[in-house]
Amino acid sequence: MNTNFVSAWLALSVLCTVRAAAAEKPNVIIVLTDDQGYGDLSCHGNPVLKTPNLDRFHAGSVRFTDFHVSSLCAPTRAALLTGRDALRAGVWSTTTDRSILLAGLPTLADLFAAGGYATAMFGKWHLGDAPPYRPSDRGFSESLHAPGGMIGMVDDSWGSDVMNPVFFHNNRPETFEGYREDILFAEAMRWMDAQRKTAAPFFVYLATFAPHGPHWAPENDTAPYRHLDKNSKRNPVAGFFGMLANIDGNFGKLEAFLEKTGLAENTIVIFLGDNGGTAGVRIHNAGMRGSKGNPEEGGHRVPFFIRWPKGGLDGGRDIAELAAHIDVMPTLAELCGLSDNLPAGIDGISLVPLLRGSGDPLPTRHLFVRRDEQLKNDPDFRPEIFGKSSAVLSGKWRLIGGSELYDISADPGQMTDIAASYPEVVRPMREAQEAFWAEVYPGTFDGPRPIRLGGGEDVKITPMLGRPLNRDAVARQRQVRDGSPSQTEWSVEVASPGTYRIECRRWPREADAAMTAALPPLSGTLVNEPKGKALPVASVRLHVGDKEWVQPVSEGEKFVAFDVPLEAGTCKLTARMLDASGREIADAYFVYISKS
Repeated sequence: MNTNFVSAWLALSVLCTVRAAAAEKPNVIIVLTDDQGYGDLSCHGNPVLKTPNLDRFHAGSVRFTDFHVSSLCAPTRAALLTGRDALRAGVWSTTTDRSILLAGLPTLADLFAAGGYATAMFGKWHLGDAPPYRPSDRGFSESLHAPGGMIGMVDDSWGSDVMNPVFFHNNRPETFEGYREDILFAEAMRWMDAQRKTAAPFFVYLATFAPHGPHWAPENDTAPYRHLDKNSKRNPVAGFFGMLANIDGNFGKLEAFLEKTGLAENTIVIFLGDNGGTAGVRIHNAGMRGSKGNPEEGGHRVPFFIRWPKGGLDGGRDIAELAAHIDVMPTLAELCGLSDNLPAGIDGISLVPLLRGSGDPLPTRHLFVRRDEQLKNDPDFRPEIFGKSSAVLSGKWRLIGGSELYDISADPGQMTDIAASYPEVVRPMREAQEAFWAEVYPGTFDGPRPIRLGGGEDVKITPMLGRPLNRDAVARQRQVRDGSPSQTEWSVEVASPGTYRIECRRWPREADAAMTAALPPLSGTLVNEPKGKALPVASVRLHVGDKEWVQPVSEGEKFVAFDVPLEAGTCKLTARMLDASGREIADAYFVYISKS
C-alpha cells in the first residue's frame, strides 16, 4: 500500500475526529438554589457551615466574585431564563400575576431546543402555573415542578409537604416518596442518564426550593447545627444550614454521577443563588451589608461557579468584573454555538471573553436592582424618583436609593456614603436609572397575564394567577383557611369559542370539602396549618366579560358549576362567594375551567 496514501488517510482521520469533537455540543446543567447567600458556603469563609462538595466544585471552576441577581427570587428566575431585566420580562414580585413571565418571550429552554437540545427543568418554577406560562409552555420538553414559590402556597397541591411531596410531572400531579431535594436531584440524574444514550445533548435547569423556609431537612443533615439554636430561639439556623448541607450532599451525588457516566468532561455545570442571604446572614455575610430584598450588596450578590473541563473552564480561577444573571443566556449561547439563535432585545452580554481570559474588559454598563413591589406600593413613588429599595451598579460603584454612593473596592461593607465627594459619578448613574425607568415603567406594572382556555386541557386558576383588586391578595393556603376577603380579577384568553364549564370552589378538589365547611388543622413534617374557618357561603357570582351569573350554594355542596358560552378573545373573569344578603365574602379561591 502506498505509504503516502496511508499517511494522508491517517491525517484526514485525525482531522475529522478533531472536527467532530469540536462540533459536539456540550451538555448544560444550571443548579439554582433559593435563598442561599454569598456567605452560605464554607469556601466563602462561613465559620460554621460545611459544604465540602461545593467547595471542591468551587476549587475546580471559574468563579465570578462580583456576580449579581435580583433581590427577590421570581425576578431573578425571569432574568436568568430570558437574558432580560426582570421588568422587561414582566416579573417584579413573588405573588399573583406580578410573578408571571410574559408570554411570548423566548427562554433559555427555547434557545437550546432550537439548537437540537433535549430540555428539562426540575424544582421551583415560580413564573406562572397555568397555560401558557408553565415550564412545558416555555421550551421544556420534560418538567417536574411544584406550583407556587414554596410549600403551602395557594397554587401548591393541598397539604403537600417537604416529605413525600406532590410534584407536577409534565403537568400531571404525582406523589413522590422521600425528601423533596433528594427527589429533584435523583429525578434529574435519572433523566440525564436516559438522555446520554441518545445523540442529542441536553439542557437541565435544576432549581431547588431549599434553603427557602420553612426550614427543615433530614436529621442527619441538620444535627450538626442544632447547637446553634440553643441560645437563639428567635433566629434559628439549624434547619437552614441542614437544608444547605443536604444540597451539598446532593450536589456531590450529581458530580459523582457525571464522572461515572462519562458526562463530566463535556458538560457545562453552573451553580448560583437566586438572591441575597437570609437566615444565615447573622452567622456570616461575607463582610457585606444587607440581605434578601435589600438594595445593598448582601441583597443581590451571589456565588456563581462555572465548570466545563473540555472547554478549558476548570482548574480554579476568579474573575472580579461585574456580571449578572442577564449575562447567562448570551454566554451559554456562545459557548454552545447557538449565538445565531439569540433572541433580539436581551439586556445581557456574553462573558466568554472573560472566561477565556482573552480580549478587552467588558464595556462600562449600568445594572439595576429594585424591590419593585415596594416601589409600586409606595404612595409617593414616581418613576423619576427612587425609593430606598433601588440600586445602580457600575464597575466598583453602587448608588443606593438614588443618593448614597459607595466604592465597593474600598468599602465592601458599604459603611461610608461618599456621594458628596463624587458628584461626577452620581450624576451619570442617576441619569442611567432615570432613562431606564422612562423606558420600562409605562405598562410594566399593569399589563395583563391572560390565562389560555380551550387549549385541549382543563385549567385551574387561583388568586396567585390573577390581579388583586384589594390589599388581601391570597398567596398562601393559610389565607384560604382563614377566609381572607380577597378580590381577584383574572384575565383569560379563550382560544376557541364554545361552552365552558366553570367550577367554583372555596376548597380545592383534593380537600373534598363543602364550601361552607370548616376543616381540621393540617399537620405534617412542615405543613402545620390552622383550622379552616367555616364561611357562610350562600351563592357564587360569576362575571365573564360583560355577562353575569349567580347560582345558590346548597347545604353540603362542594362546588357550583356554570356552563357558559364564551367567544374567542380576551376578557376579564371574577368569581365571588356571597353571603345570604348578597355581600361579597371573598373569591372562590379555586376555579376549574374546561371546555364542554
